[in-house]
Parts: sequence; structure tokens; C-alpha cells
Amino acid sequence: MSVTLCTEDVRPLVEKLVAAYPNNLQEVDPNRLIYVKGNGKKRPVSLSPVKPPYDSLLSQRFILTIHAPKFDKLDDNRKAIAIFDELIRIKDFETGSLKSHSVVGNFETFSTWGLDWLEAEETASAFPVEQVKKKA
Repeated sequence: MSVTLCTEDVRPLVEKLVAAYPNNLQEVDPNRLIYVKGNGKKRPVSLSPVKPPYDSLLSQRFILTIHAPKFDKLDDNRKAIAIFDELIRIKDFETGSLKSHSVVGNFETFSTWGLDWLEAEETASAFPVEQVKKKA
């Protein structure tokens, strides 16, 4: 899998999401994420903890990977939801622990935008990207 750093593309959106949803994303520190762009996954975005021995060498605790071209095909709202859906999995930032991808783990995403948020027509206007932009 090829990997390219993509901080300039994704980090501003993560910062806006954290500012707009502080109750949901209280564990997220945008400065302590590693942002990369790759390819090959079924999901448009994935999140993984920084593993030993690197966790003791770096202040960053998670790697947020944007999987192109799947991510690139999404509209802005779905991109924001895909990132949000991964970020709410952070259970404890310091230990690098994540919640599972179960329905329970993704309750916030599913209850707000529905189980089919990635494909649903109404998702295009359901996620308040404009509101996120105004709050940041």
C-alpha cells in the first residue's frame, strides 16, 4: 500500500469536527494524530493506534488513514461523516484504545445519519458541514 502524508487536506476538517462536536470527540487531539493517505481498504477512512515501540517515541497516538480513491469519490458531507465515524471510536487517547466497529460503537453515527449513511441520498444534506465551518 502506498502512503502519503495528507495533513494539509484532512487536519482542518478534523479540527472543525472536534470544535463542532466537543461532547462526542472530547478524546480527540488533532495535533496528536498522524494523517496519511493510502489505498486498498473497503472503508473510506480507517483509524489505528500507534503501536510499540513507536508509541514511546512519538507524541501522536493514532493514525488516521484516508483511503483513496474511495474517499475522493465522497461528497464533503460524507467525507466529514466518515472521519467523524472513525474519530468517535477513540476510547482513550493516551492508551491508544479504540471502541469496536459494532453498531453499539457507532451508535452516534447511525442514530444521527442512519445505517446507510454512506449510500443514502439524504445524507448529502444531513451532515451540517456548513455548521462545522461556521463553528471553527
